[in-house]
Amino acid sequence: MTLKTAVVCFLATFWSAALTFPVSAQSPEPSAEDILRHAVHLAELDNWTAAGPEFSRAETMFTAMGDVRNALYAHFGTLIGNIEQHSVIAALDELQSAFDHNPLIENDKDLKLFWLIAKGFVDGELQSPAMTQDWEDVKVLAHELGNSKWEYRALAQLGIAAYQEGNVQIAITNVG
Repeated sequence: MTLKTAVVCFLATFWSAALTFPVSAQSPEPSAEDILRHAVHLAELDNWTAAGPEFSRAETMFTAMGDVRNALYAHFGTLIGNIEQHSVIAALDELQSAFDHNPLIENDKDLKLFWLIAKGFVDGELQSPAMTQDWEDVKVLAHELGNSKWEYRALAQLGIAAYQEGNVQIAITNVG
């Protein structure tokens, strides 16, 4: 047997075995934490439409695992990501009810920050004066947590609120 024939036989055997035992080219299913992290990243980029399904998927996974805190966090993102498909008043009521009945929100500063962000967006949809207080609270808590992304985002949202209230100078200062 020549070297060439041996190589051909080897390759034929190798490919035959490879085709008999398929190897999955798919990567493993992302974890709920990975999905939530990606959804938060999309939200930070103000792509709530793309983040909504990710938050919903994470919420379902966390709920199935019994992780109440992260399911709640993801639920707030789901509310904002899907706000155009639901009643804004119902979303606001749901957020307020969650705060009133769940001590986790008050005791977990990161969860409270995200709740405030969700509330700020809902109040913004309603063009409610409460939006200003929501974003003031986001700015303060984000600063306390060292979360500069949401601290600066809160300033921008406060600029939008100032503009809606007719205070153009504050709007220009905050939004730039």
